[in-house]
Amino acid sequence: MELKLVAVTPSRRVELTDPLWVCDEVTGGRSPVDREAMVARLKASGQRRGARIAQSLPSHGGFLDEQAVDALMLRVHRELQRLGEELQLPRRVAETLRSWASPLREAKPQTPLRVVDVGCGLGYVTRWLAAHQVLGPGVELVGVDMNSVLAVTPRSWRAPKDWTAGS
Repeated sequence: MELKLVAVTPSRRVELTDPLWVCDEVTGGRSPVDREAMVARLKASGQRRGARIAQSLPSHGGFLDEQAVDALMLRVHRELQRLGEELQLPRRVAETLRSWASPLREAKPQTPLRVVDVGCGLGYVTRWLAAHQVLGPGVELVGVDMNSVLAVTPRSWRAPKDWTAGS
């Protein structure tokens, strides 16, 4: 089976949550977000509603309040999880992954499979896959998100056996 990675050109429109969490390119740590620069970027990309939301966020010295941003990100991702549950997103992902896993297992039966969910947010799909074990034995599930608040929050939730959350 051949898997192909395709580069995607970013669209002109900026998603509201993208500029809320900025990482330092050298350290990987969180960088302060200039509220006015974010509002201008959103407006320039046609996201007027997003710009209004960003303008309403608390700031200190012109930079967004990190706790307010974290609280907003958690609310947004919890709503995304609720929608994912309603739309049965994990089941759909599982069906796609099973179709890929079978040929990979046949080609290399002794090699464990690793599934990495990049940008997993709260890790709902990854946690569902682990809890339901729909991909069979010998599968390692990894959820990765650059937002440490989203990556660490599931630690406080009931998790499947052998679940490890990291930042």
